[in-house]
Amino acid sequence: MAIQDAELLPKLQKLASKHLKMPVLASALEPGKEPKDSKSKKEKKEKGGDVGCPFRFQLATAPEHLARPVGSADPRVQGFKPDGWQSILLDVADAGQSALVQAPTGSGKTFIAFYVMEKALRTSDEGIVVYVCPTKALANQVHAEIEARFEKSYRDGRPFCGIFTRDRRSERLQECQILVTVPQCLVIYMLSPTAAMHAWVERLEYAILDEVHCLGGETGEVWEQILSLLPCPILALSATLGQSEDFTSWMRKLQAQQKRELHVLQQVGRFNDLQPWVFDGEHLRRLHPFFALQPAVHASAREKIRPENLHLIPEDALQLYDVLSSKADLQALAPEAYFASLPQGSWNLSMQEVQQWSKSLGEAFDRAARDVQVEVVHELTEEAGAAFGCIEEGLRKGSQEYLEARFGSLVEELQTADMLPAIVFHDSRGGCECLAITLGNYLRAKVAKYRRDEKIESKIEALVKQRNLIPIPEGRVGKDGVLVLKPEEFDDVQQRKSLATAIALLQGIPRECTATPPGRTQLTNSELEEEFDLIKDPFKPGHPLHSLLLYGIGVHHAGLPALYRQVVERLFRMQRLGVVVSTSTLALGINMPSKTSVFAGDSLFLSPMQFQQEAGRAGRRGFDLRGHIVFFGLPGKKVQRLLVGELPRIEGSIPLTASLTLRLLMKAQVLPQAEDSVARAVGRLATCPFFCPSPSIPFQQAHLFQFFGRHLFAEGFLGPSRQVTDYAGFVAHIWWEEPGNFALVSLLQERGVLTELCQGPRKDLVAVLCNFFHRRPLERWHSRTRLKKRLKSSVVELPPLPEKITSILRQKSRIMLQAALWQLQRLVLSLENPNCALPLSKVQPCTSTPSKALRSPFMALSGRKHDFVSLQELCSELRDDLRLDPEMFPVLEVAPDVPAVRLNAYLLDFYQHGQVDALEHDNRIPHTEYWTLLEDFMFFLRALASVAKHRQQRAQQRGEATELGEEVIVGAFQAISTQFEVYADLVKGSHLPLMNLPLWRLLLLLLPATALRDATHASRDGCMQKVKGVADGVYGRWFSKKLSQLFFDDPFQVALDGYQTLDDFQKDLLTRLEDSLLYHCKVFVAQGSCAGIRNARFGKQRLPRGRRDFPTKISPGEEC
Repeated sequence: MAIQDAELLPKLQKLASKHLKMPVLASALEPGKEPKDSKSKKEKKEKGGDVGCPFRFQLATAPEHLARPVGSADPRVQGFKPDGWQSILLDVADAGQSALVQAPTGSGKTFIAFYVMEKALRTSDEGIVVYVCPTKALANQVHAEIEARFEKSYRDGRPFCGIFTRDRRSERLQECQILVTVPQCLVIYMLSPTAAMHAWVERLEYAILDEVHCLGGETGEVWEQILSLLPCPILALSATLGQSEDFTSWMRKLQAQQKRELHVLQQVGRFNDLQPWVFDGEHLRRLHPFFALQPAVHASAREKIRPENLHLIPEDALQLYDVLSSKADLQALAPEAYFASLPQGSWNLSMQEVQQWSKSLGEAFDRAARDVQVEVVHELTEEAGAAFGCIEEGLRKGSQEYLEARFGSLVEELQTADMLPAIVFHDSRGGCECLAITLGNYLRAKVAKYRRDEKIESKIEALVKQRNLIPIPEGRVGKDGVLVLKPEEFDDVQQRKSLATAIALLQGIPRECTATPPGRTQLTNSELEEEFDLIKDPFKPGHPLHSLLLYGIGVHHAGLPALYRQVVERLFRMQRLGVVVSTSTLALGINMPSKTSVFAGDSLFLSPMQFQQEAGRAGRRGFDLRGHIVFFGLPGKKVQRLLVGELPRIEGSIPLTASLTLRLLMKAQVLPQAEDSVARAVGRLATCPFFCPSPSIPFQQAHLFQFFGRHLFAEGFLGPSRQVTDYAGFVAHIWWEEPGNFALVSLLQERGVLTELCQGPRKDLVAVLCNFFHRRPLERWHSRTRLKKRLKSSVVELPPLPEKITSILRQKSRIMLQAALWQLQRLVLSLENPNCALPLSKVQPCTSTPSKALRSPFMALSGRKHDFVSLQELCSELRDDLRLDPEMFPVLEVAPDVPAVRLNAYLLDFYQHGQVDALEHDNRIPHTEYWTLLEDFMFFLRALASVAKHRQQRAQQRGEATELGEEVIVGAFQAISTQFEVYADLVKGSHLPLMNLPLWRLLLLLLPATALRDATHASRDGCMQKVKGVADGVYGRWFSKKLSQLFFDDPFQVALDGYQTLDDFQKDLLTRLEDSLLYHCKVFVAQGSCAGIRNARFGKQRLPRGRRDFPTKISPGEEC
C-alpha cells in the first residue's frame, strides 16, 4: 500500500532533525516551506562550510564513519580479519622468532598473545607460555580473560592456566601451561635453585611482555633482568616506546646472542580518532590541535613550527583548509577536487585518504609565510585561547577548589554530549576521592530538587493511602498447604504489588540524576550486594565510596581495597558506571574501554608518555567509533606541551647487584645441569647491558660480577664443594629488600647480637628492622613545624641504631669500601681509552697521558685524589665513564663522617599504638598511602618469619649451633609479624581467624597495649604469667577463673560447669574472645585510643553460649 507524502514527510523530518542532527535537511523536508539554512556563517565555518558537497558532508558531519582498513581473512585466526602487520606477526609466531610490537592503544596488538597461547595448548601438554604484566591488577584481568577464552582438561586434573603475584598464587602452578605473572615473581622462578624449577624454565616456549616500556620506570631493573635471563622467544608489546632506537638495538643484540632474529613491527596511527576538548567551567569547547603552535609562531622564520606528530582529525583538517584557503591558493587541495580524483569515488572516504589529505594540508601550511601562519593559528585557536584564559583565572584560587566547584557541571556536559562512560584521571589519591564525593553531593542535590519539583513525597503518600485502602486478603489454606484466594482477593494482591512497585520506583534514585551511561539502568543495592563479598567485604550503603556506586560513580587508586577496585573495574566494563575517578592505575593496559578520558588538574607526573597512555583508554577498537579527551583545570601551556611533546627516551639501569649475583651462583652450585644456562645469562648481563653510556660499562659489569662473587665466598654465603650456606638462603629469600637483607645477616653472623636484641623489648627490635627495611626519609619541614602530636607514644623520628650494631655495620662498610677501591683501580688500569673529559665543557685535562684516577677530573680540581670516605661519595664522584649505585653493594652504610639520614618512624609508631589516624596526623603519612605501606611491610615480615622458621628447621636437622637455630629469634619475628597483622585487622574492623591462632597467643591480643608491648611472647609460661597478672583486673573474675583452670590446673580435673568436654569449653571461650575482640575494635576505632580496651570488662555471670550482648550502643554484629 502506497504511503502518502503527508504521512511520510513528518517522519523523515523528525528522523533528520532528532536522530541525524541535520537541521538543514529537516527544514527542506518541512511541507510548504523552502529550505532554510539555520546555521550562521561562524557555525558554517566551524563545521566545514557548505555540507552540500558529499566530501564535505563526510568530513564535517560524519567523520567517525569514515572507512577503516579491512584486513584479509586468515585461516589461522577466527572471528576477525587481521591487518597486514598482524599477519606478519602471525608468521613470526609460527616461526618461533621474537618480535617487538609498537602500536597505539586499542589497535589490536594483544591478539598475538592469545594466538600463541592457543597454539601451545593445541600442540602439546608440556609447552609453557608466560604472560608478564606490569601490575597485579592487569595480571588478574588477563588471567580472568584467558580462563574465559580457553578451556582444556587433562587426565591428572591439573589446571591449564595459573596466576602468580604477591597476593595470588594458583595451585599446582608448575604444571600449568599458561602462567600470568608480574616481573618480580617471574624472576623468582627463573633463579630458583631447584631441579623442578629449572625443568620448568627449560619448558618455556614463549614469553609475552606487555607494556615493556616499563623498563624505563621504577621497576626497570627487574624487567632488564628478565629480558636477559629468558631462554625462549619473546613478544614485547608497547604503545609508548617513544625514541626506541637504543632499546631496539639492545633487544636485537640480546636475541642475536641466542641465535634468534628480532622482528620490529611498528603501527602508526590509531584505529579510531581522538577528538580534543577543553572545559572552560561552563561548556565544552572544541580544541584545535594548532593551539599547540601558539608559542612557536614567534620563532625564526626559517624554523618549522609544525611537528610531525601533530595529528588532525577530519573536521580539524577541513577547518584548517577553510582558513588557509582564504589566505593562499589551495585549489588543488579543495575537497571537491582532491577526493573527486580518487578511483573509488565519493561513496565513502577512507581514513587513510583523509590522513594523506591532512598531511598535504600540513605541508601547505609549512610553505606559507610566517605572517600567514600566525593569522591561521590565531583564527583557529581564538575560542580555545579564551577558554584557557578563563581557566587560568579560576586556577588562581587553587586547583583542587577549582576542580571540585565545576566537576558536576562537567559531568552534565559529558552526559548531554553522549560522551559517557568516562575515566577522569587525577594525580592525587585523596583528590580522586574528593572529586567523586563532590560529584555525589552534586547529584544528591539534583535528586532533592527533582523530588521537590515533582512533589514526589506527595505522590508517595497518595500511593500509600491508596494501598492502605485495599484490604489485605486472608484466604484459606488448601489441602496441599497452598494459600487459596478468591478472585477479588487475587485482584487485591496484584494491586498491592503494583502499588508497592510504584512506591519503590518513586523512592529510588531517578536515572536522570545519576551518571549512568545511556541505555543502561542504574545499579541497585541488591545488585551491589552480589558484586561484593558478603563475608570479607560486604557492600555498605553507608560507606561514602560504596554509596557512590548507586549514582554510577567509582574511584580507583592503589590505596583502595582490592575487592572494591575489582568491583569498579567489572561494573565499568559492563557500562554500569558512567564516571570513574582514577590515578594512573588505569593507564597501564587494564581493559576498561571508555568513550572519554578527562585530565583533571595539572601534575608534575603528567608527562607526554603518561598522557598518551591515559588518552589511549578512550575510543577503543570494537567499542566506539571515536574517542574524546577533555582537558579540565589545566593551564594552556601544559596542554600545548602535552599535544606536541615527544615521548622520552627509555633509559636503563644497572641490573647487576650482589643479590642477583648470589642467586645466580646458588643456582649454578646447586644444579650442575644449570651451569651452562647461568653462564650464558651472566654473559648477556655483563657484555650486553641496556644502560651503556660509555664503552667501559661492559668491562665494569664483568669486574662487578667477579667482585661480588669473591665477596660472597669470603663472607661465608657460598662454600666449597657446591655448598650453599643458610645465610645465602636467608638473603635470597628476601632479595627485594637489598641491602637490608645483607645488613640483617651481618647481625646473625655476629653471634649473640641478634639474640640479645630479640630478648629485649620488642620495640627495640622493630626499630632496628625499620632502620634496615622500608626506610622513609623524614621531611625537613617536619622537625621545624613542631606540631602537637595526637598520641604521646608517637615517636615520629626513628631512633638511631644501637652502638653495637652501628659498629658492626661500619666495620662491614670499611671492608667493602677498601675492596671496591681495589677492584675499581684494577678496572681503570685495564681500560685502553678512558674517558676523562670534564662533564660540561667535554674538554680533556691538560695532561700528556690519560688519567688513571678513580675520581672525576672535575671533582679532582679540588685537589682530592683517592681519599674516598664512603661508598656514597665513591659513587657520586666517580669518573664519568663508570657508573655505580650505593644500593648495589651488599652493605648498609653507616659512615661516621657522613650525616645520618633522618627516618620516619611510622612503622614503629604503628607497632606501638596501632592507629592509622595518628600516622596521618603525627607522621604525615597520607591516608591514601598508609595501607599500601603497611601491607608492604607486613608482606616482608611474613617472608622474614617464614625464612627464619625454615632455616631454623634446617639447622636443627643438621645439628648445627648457629644463630638461625635460636628459638628466641624465630619467635620474635613471628610475634612481630602477628602483631602487625592483628593491629591492621583491628583497624579494618574485620574478624580475625582466631581458630588458627594458638590460644596462649590469642590471649595476648586482648591485653592492654602497655602489657602487650612488655609481654614475653617467646614462651607459653612467660605469656601466662603476664596473663595471670592482669586478666582478673581487665576481664573480670569469670574469665580469670576459667583461664586459671584451663592453663594451671590438671586439664582432666577441670570443673567444666556444664560443659560436656574440654573442647566445648575451649570453643565457648574462643567465641567469647572473638566477641570481645570485635567489641574492643569498635571502641578502639570510636575512641581513637587504648582506653576502650583497658576499660572493657567481661561480666561476672556466665552467659549462655553463642554471641554475647554487650551493654553498649554498638552491637557486636554491627560493622565499624
